[in-house]
Amino acid sequence: MIMLDVNFVPNSADDLHCQQSAYAMIRDYYEPGKYSYSWDEWAALTGYEADKGTWASTSLLWFVDRGYSVQHISLFDYSAFVKDGSKYLIETYGEDVGNWQVEHSNLPKEQKLARILLEKGIITKQEPQINDIKIALDTGALIRCLVNSCVLAYQDGYTGHAVVLTGYDGTGFIIQDPGLPPLPNRHVAYELFNSSWAYPNNQAKEMDIIKK
Repeated sequence: MIMLDVNFVPNSADDLHCQQSAYAMIRDYYEPGKYSYSWDEWAALTGYEADKGTWASTSLLWFVDRGYSVQHISLFDYSAFVKDGSKYLIETYGEDVGNWQVEHSNLPKEQKLARILLEKGIITKQEPQINDIKIALDTGALIRCLVNSCVLAYQDGYTGHAVVLTGYDGTGFIIQDPGLPPLPNRHVAYELFNSSWAYPNNQAKEMDIIKK
């Protein structure tokens, strides 16, 4: 068993900043007390836009610019996304999830940032596995994953949601789930986690490995 001691940062009361909460937990773990951004400042630094989901791109570049080791692993074809945008999302994830992504994304901005991520060598195009998360945690890195929070709540539908994985044991992962509702040190069985991670298919699985 391994469990990193990560201070919990809950989602904002409007339930719109799970991504910001996730990256704030990672930032504060490696540099405690260094940054004191307000929600509005941190939202701007991570690329938040009202009524949109926050992609990882802006945050990953923020960490890289501050000397962190950053690796983003997924089957997502960033080159195809740069070229085809919404068409690629719908073809990859299907109508329901693909259209959700299109409706909740600033695609021109994200396509531009995708080019930068590719240029910086942050992207590894392969399917991440449960064991990849364990190996990264063993090195002292923290992991941010995008999951379907509806699956974690045993509900139908799709809502993209960011969580931080901080440990594991023989039956599942320890995650910091910003919520809402906020659930610090939540234990999630491997099968349930994988179902929420690989929704609607394995193309959706992604992980950020971040270490100072």
